[in-house]
Parts: sequence; structure tokens; C-alpha cells
Amino acid sequence: MPERRTNAFYKTNLDTPAWRLLTSFSVIRNYYRLTQPYRGEIGQQFAYLDGFRSASTLLVLWIHSFYLQFLPAHNPGYFEDQAKTTVGLMFLNSTVIIEMFMVMSGLLLHLKCSQSAIVTPQSSWKRCLQIFLIIQISHYVRIY
Repeated sequence: MPERRTNAFYKTNLDTPAWRLLTSFSVIRNYYRLTQPYRGEIGQQFAYLDGFRSASTLLVLWIHSFYLQFLPAHNPGYFEDQAKTTVGLMFLNSTVIIEMFMVMSGLLLHLKCSQSAIVTPQSSWKRCLQIFLIIQISHYVRIY
């Protein structure tokens, strides 16, 4: 009879990069990693950012779906009337939601650079730009 694996197997960290790559699309392993509490001090201090990020994501999706639903509207006066309501003003000022993402990204980028000391107050602008581009390229490669 084959050996049954328990959930503890999916909770263990793998040692080699090859095994981490092979299991990177494991739904169960990724679920456990996402639901683990933060271990570091900074992760615990900034755990509330997850709530802001979730709320902002939902608002962005809601606003995009609203505009796409009424994009080919035959009644342009509808949008003018909506600007007079509280919900309509939220839609018109939706750029603030995107700015929340930018502020959170800037804060986390600052923390990452401060902790790793790759950028210091004595660093030149050229060095800062190089580090920023390296981070952006690695993020792009990680996404795709």
C-alpha cells in the first residue's frame, strides 16, 4: 500500500532551488505559505497593509467594472448626475485608490533598501537608479 502524505509535507521548506522551482505552482504548498503568520518584526508591524491592499484591490475592480459596464452609454447625462452623489464622487476621485498602491509600494521599497543597506544616504543617484532598475527588472521577470 502506498505511503500516505500528511499536510506536514506541504508545510516544510524545501532545501534546493530545483525543488522550490518544481513546487512553485503547488496550490496546497502556496496556500500554507500565504496563510502563515508573519515571522519578522517588520512583517508584523506592517501586517495592516494587507487589509489596505485588499480593500484597494476590491475598489479598483469595482470601479473598473462600473466604467466598463457603462462605457457605451447612450445617456451621457447619467455620469453627470452620478457626479452629484457620494458614490459618484468616489468614482471621480478613484485616483486616490491608485495612489494608495503607490504609497504602499514606496514604503515597502524604502524598507527593503534600508534593511539590505544596498542604498545608503551616501549612495549616488546613479547607484540608486541602477538598484531601482534591477529591482524592477527582477520583479518583471518574476511575474512573467
